Amino acid sequence: MPTAPAVLLFLGLLAFVGANPLQPHGLTVSIAGPTAVTTIADLELTAHVTNTGPQSIKILKYSTVLDDLPTRSFAVTKDNTDVEFLGIKASAISGDATFVTIGAGETVTIQHKVASLYDFSGAGTGSYTFIPITSFQVVSESTGNLQASAIPTFLPVEASSTSHLVHISGTLVDERALGKRVSFQTCADPTKLTFMNAAYKDTNELAYFGLLYILTYGGVTSEYLAYLEHTGDSANVMHFSSDSDSLWCSMSCTDDHGACGNGVIAYTWIATKNIYFCPLFFTEVPSTTLCQGDDFSNRDIRGGTVLREVCGRLFIFSNYGCALDTTLPDNRVDRNADNYNCFSTLIYQRYYCTRTGPFVGVP
Repeated sequence: MPTAPAVLLFLGLLAFVGANPLQPHGLTVSIAGPTAVTTIADLELTAHVTNTGPQSIKILKYSTVLDDLPTRSFAVTKDNTDVEFLGIKASAISGDATFVTIGAGETVTIQHKVASLYDFSGAGTGSYTFIPITSFQVVSESTGNLQASAIPTFLPVEASSTSHLVHISGTLVDERALGKRVSFQTCADPTKLTFMNAAYKDTNELAYFGLLYILTYGGVTSEYLAYLEHTGDSANVMHFSSDSDSLWCSMSCTDDHGACGNGVIAYTWIATKNIYFCPLFFTEVPSTTLCQGDDFSNRDIRGGTVLREVCGRLFIFSNYGCALDTTLPDNRVDRNADNYNCFSTLIYQRYYCTRTGPFVGVP
């Protein structure tokens, strides 16, 4: 039976950071907002993203300055030291809800309430620099509609931007947004609680099967190269496999931080490590449906969603979608949580369902 350390061993086996230079493009970002506040609750920034190019572009918005969810849209520093991010990492359904399209010469404006998203209390009063996250992924013009049969590809784009300086004094904690740690698997609805428990068990199984496949064949198979190329670090294997607390997920079925909607299935609040499941999560299906005609690329497997959230706590980027995951640049492959979900569910469908490969004779 797979265990929590097995999940961590699977995740740790895949930790390595590559590098790939971003390409220039006609995007500019400007930030407006107060230059001084005496209470952190008053801190709100406005991002203006302008397409200065000759054609419309479709941009992945999550975890960039285009994201209107409480994700990491800014890198924040004080006295040249990074300020810890405390907001959310979200899992969302791929498709148009995941993107924003900016026409030629047009500007998109996004409001960012950042008071509860960074550890201002820990950093103390003083001057803070807000640097917008402008490393965008633009859908290649050659792939067009995300719903088309052709696999879309990303064009990495670095927008031109400037930072914004704010002096913060007075109250440094946004009392309205303080989260509290929930107990493991908290939900007043018994049906949803049963579903969450089953999904957690599915997660352990998916991770265990992914680990077994990698340990059997290494990093040379087509599945591994598609989703996990340029990964692997033995030091992290030892770290994660020996630290079972890293997987102890506190889960809830309530939307305490108002992040559900717009295709969001689940999200993790970094400050408390709580995972929150949105209504869409409870429409997902068990792993066994992969053996009954469901396809792994649909990303509707409940255990895969939980695995993605666990990965989201250990790695930086959010999900893109299985087809898009295979086109990511090297420096995002191993830090994108969805790659691990897609790899594990693919291995389950292709080999466990047929009891081939390392699963011959497995009940």
